[in-house]
Amino acid sequence: MPTLARLMESEARPLVLITGAAGYLGSVLVDHLLRAGFRVRALDNFMYHQASLLPHFINPHFECLVGDVRDADILKRALEGVQGVVNLAALVGAPLCEEREKEAWEINYEAALKIDELRDRASQWYIFPNTTSGYGTRSPVEGPCTEDTPQEPISVYGRSKVEAEGELLKSDNVVTLRLTTVFGLSPRMRLDLMPNDFMWRALRQKTLVIFEGHFRRSFIYITDIARCVEHVIRNLDRMKNRAYNVGDESMNRTKGELARMVARLTGCYVHETEIRKDPDRRNYFVSFERIRSAGFRTTVALDQGLEALYRGLRTLHWTIPYANVEYY
Repeated sequence: MPTLARLMESEARPLVLITGAAGYLGSVLVDHLLRAGFRVRALDNFMYHQASLLPHFINPHFECLVGDVRDADILKRALEGVQGVVNLAALVGAPLCEEREKEAWEINYEAALKIDELRDRASQWYIFPNTTSGYGTRSPVEGPCTEDTPQEPISVYGRSKVEAEGELLKSDNVVTLRLTTVFGLSPRMRLDLMPNDFMWRALRQKTLVIFEGHFRRSFIYITDIARCVEHVIRNLDRMKNRAYNVGDESMNRTKGELARMVARLTGCYVHETEIRKDPDRRNYFVSFERIRSAGFRTTVALDQGLEALYRGLRTLHWTIPYANVEYY
């Protein structure tokens, strides 16, 4: 039985629900919030049979529910007694969402709104990660995208997230985070994110083939996303009911610049070709003035993050299954 002191300590810690907690970002966020003094209730359907949360079961401040966010009954159970929810449950990425469009809308849009409907809006806050891919095919001559830039998503993934964000911002005690391309190491590793994929290909194939290398992208290291979520929780009263681009202008780079940074670490050959066109027509940089004004700054520079990625993927070179994704 837990001691009285432990029970009292637990009661003093805010209880946060994280959906999609065993995923790429969730696995890092769970660990971060536990270390930051929160209690965490994880909800995941473990569709990939991931074991990323196993180290936390010894922690008395961690609990885990197995279930799907499309199930209203499991959502009601998951929301009981929590101070707020970070909804990471989603089908992520354009190719997967195109392939499984019905599920994408059910999870990314309908379930996101169901969480809002079931929570106590007056007392339970809601953090909803969106994506800067919602800015669509904006031209770089128009300048960096701010939160006031019209969103014109070009994929099922982008549309489902952007439409959910639009509805949620009509509610109360909501913060939406428009994430740039997240990269870095996680217990639930993904190789279909551009920096991760570039590094893996460079290490495995010794060559990077890219096209339209002048296209612009924005990046952020995964641990800075976890830090940002904590910052929002601790500053919710002054940040609520707004959308925030999350990242830093120093991470605004072209695909060609990213490839050359990877090449300097790995010694790989970079070949830019005009034979193909990029199916992802996004080509813009992003402004992060609003999140900076709210007191948040990233701590991991692009070169630092790539160095960590290089050392990690080089070590695990033959143990991570390779993701079958297209060249960039």
